[in-house]
Amino acid sequence: MGFVTITGAEVSSDVSLAKIFYSVFGSPLERKMTAEALERAKPRVRREVARLENLKKVPEIMFVYDEGVERADRVFRILDTIEKERHESERDKAGQ
Repeated sequence: MGFVTITGAEVSSDVSLAKIFYSVFGSPLERKMTAEALERAKPRVRREVARLENLKKVPEIMFVYDEGVERADRVFRILDTIEKERHESERDKAGQ
């Protein structure tokens, strides 16, 4: 299982469904294994929600992979590469 971060949650207006958004720091295999582990954990999560919140109706749990974190990381890496190339270009021009 990879390093999991819960990035958000949404509960339907009728409290029938809770979407829990998560990201995983790890390889594609770790991401897959993490998704499988979260699926297996759903009953336990529901029990804990019921116990902690004392709800009459406990929502179904849906784990949703949040690609936003991964996309943001990719954008930051691209911007970092552009910045480094710009500095190298400026350095090369100054050395001419």
